[in-house]
Amino acid sequence: MNLRFFARLRRDASGSGPTRTEIRENFKIKVPKDKATTVQHALEGWLQSQGWPAVVNASATGDYVEFSFQHQQDSPGATRKLDAGKMAAELQQVLEDALKQQQA
Repeated sequence: MNLRFFARLRRDASGSGPTRTEIRENFKIKVPKDKATTVQHALEGWLQSQGWPAVVNASATGDYVEFSFQHQQDSPGATRKLDAGKMAAELQQVLEDALKQQQA
């Protein structure tokens, strides 16, 4: 009989074992087709600046292209507080700047 198995099982059940937290942030952005290339480059640059290993997916629907990406963060212990409003404002500014440069 393996007593280490039971000792580990008791430790995990008591809450003193390791904890894993998983956070996923999903983003979707829909833009006109004529702005798609500029927006995709801006999104990829922003993701890289954040250090996020995310892939930008594109899906054309009619006259629009929808970009989506997912950020997944694995960390031990308590979850980090996310400020979705701040992230959305920053991302919006990045896209606005990219589109202004396209028009210039």
